[in-house]
Amino acid sequence: MKSSRNLIQTARSVLFSLSGEGLQSSFHFALNLTLIRLLSTYEFGSFAIAFALGAVAITYMTALVSIPATVLMARLKRSGAVNYQDVVFGSVALVVSAAMGTAIGLGLWFVIGHAAAAFAAGAFVGLWTLRHHVRFAIFARHRIAAATASDFSYAASGIVFVIAALGMRAHISPVTGVLLALAGANLLAIIVAFRVLCVRPRVTFRRSVWRRYGAIRSDVAWSLVGVVTWSIQSQALLVLVAAIAGPAAYAPVAAGMVLLSPLRPAIWALINVARPKFAVALADGKTRQVSMILCSLCAIVALSCLAAGAVIWLGWAYLEAHIFDGKFSDAQMPLIVGLSGLSALIYLTYNVPLALIHAAGQYKPAALATTFGAVVGLTSVAILPL
Repeated sequence: MKSSRNLIQTARSVLFSLSGEGLQSSFHFALNLTLIRLLSTYEFGSFAIAFALGAVAITYMTALVSIPATVLMARLKRSGAVNYQDVVFGSVALVVSAAMGTAIGLGLWFVIGHAAAAFAAGAFVGLWTLRHHVRFAIFARHRIAAATASDFSYAASGIVFVIAALGMRAHISPVTGVLLALAGANLLAIIVAFRVLCVRPRVTFRRSVWRRYGAIRSDVAWSLVGVVTWSIQSQALLVLVAAIAGPAAYAPVAAGMVLLSPLRPAIWALINVARPKFAVALADGKTRQVSMILCSLCAIVALSCLAAGAVIWLGWAYLEAHIFDGKFSDAQMPLIVGLSGLSALIYLTYNVPLALIHAAGQYKPAALATTFGAVVGLTSVAILPL
């Protein structure tokens, strides 16, 4: 009876998380498509650079603060201890996000020469990374509904703010306006998250905070190594393929990967719920429950990838005629899409045991594994085309 109740609760949490992730991804996807049509090439390029830098900043915030905070907070039983750790990691997250936003703002000011757009980009990146950490902290508290409410408020306010910003194009640069609109939406989402949690946001910069954070510097360092090598393993491979084979040869690979991109938000929704549950079960010594969650999630991820592959296979004639429109007739698209699907199956399934390793506080093995993978991947991509 208790196990079935836990299963229902987990399924509800995953649905809440999935709805939030899906809404954010849909909003960002629609926003980019809209801006491609409305902005000039230079303007959209500037926006895309700021957006990409924000995504990179989030990965480093995750490594430096969010994952260690999630694992530690999820293990704690007393609300007072959870609140204390939330203040510690939240204070560090505020400093990190402010530093990232400032650095990116100054860097873009130097590169593009537009102070207003650079300031807007810095504000957007800083508040986006901060909201990302707040979401992780909410998952660590097992308050998934609060995270979903924050995600919905971000998407809804983002739509309203972006429309208002684009309506003021005569008075403000559209890039600056859109970035400020997204910064405001992130700020509002942070406020909504704390209101739903009924927790007053608190930060402090006393020495005790930095001593507490410094006590886990080894875990943070290995977590950072893991994120850096993971970024090299994924992003650097794409750059190498494009550099060696050329953009035209890389285009079919990119098109094949796009078909499987909707799987990612669904998998992140599972991981966000699973990582705190792994941490709690490990702290309580419930190895059987850990094994059950691990096997169940791996099966769900694998079956989801296979189902997506089946849908693509059944609709291949339509995709080839109406989506690809004969652009890749010289490429072996069925083989490329098949290999992309196999890669996605392995990569996405791998994230489940990786979440378990992080929940166990074993950041070093995860970092060494991604380092080995990065070396093998880069070497293979560099040698195979020769």
